[in-house]
Amino acid sequence: MRIGLVNFKGGVAKTTSSIYLAAAACVRDLEVTVHDLDPHAEATKWARISRQLGHPLPFPVLAANGETLEDLADDRKLHILDAAPSGPGLESAIAHADLVIVPTSESAADVQQTWMALDTLKSRGVPAWVLMCRAEPRTRSFREAIGALDSRGVPRFDTVIGKSQALKHGPAVDLGIGASRSPRLAGYGQVLAELGEEGLL
Repeated sequence: MRIGLVNFKGGVAKTTSSIYLAAAACVRDLEVTVHDLDPHAEATKWARISRQLGHPLPFPVLAANGETLEDLADDRKLHILDAAPSGPGLESAIAHADLVIVPTSESAADVQQTWMALDTLKSRGVPAWVLMCRAEPRTRSFREAIGALDSRGVPRFDTVIGKSQALKHGPAVDLGIGASRSPRLAGYGQVLAELGEEGLL
């Protein structure tokens, strides 16, 4: 299973979601790899810093491109594709994903780019689910964003990833197997559970 984390805008928690989903997969004893397609290599940096801090990630993070994704076997492993917001790193993720998760906040700028991403994915025949991230559910803008998605029948996760200090701290948070069995997964365990309930894992 290949899950792409895609949005046409940076700063919407694509890399954070990639890392946390992989950690959640480890808790479920799934074999998982994160493939870093972003030229800024944020997922790769995350793995390096975590290792330097003494709590290495419990899964591999590999630099990736279209060629490396072509070589992926069709197996039962979970491959998470951390896409770039544009360019080859975006196109490769879309081309090789079985399913795309589109992370977004409720901000107008993020939502606008989310609609563009959803239109592109629909035209390519790639199934996509929206994941609200760094969200503030009590705000009017959040309710409006959810209402717009639901009115158009866009698949979305019931789980909402709210703003949290742990997510802001990035690789400073220990996501090792032992630590990952704590509430530190910030809701990403529920995201993975929803995929399982829908038969998408």
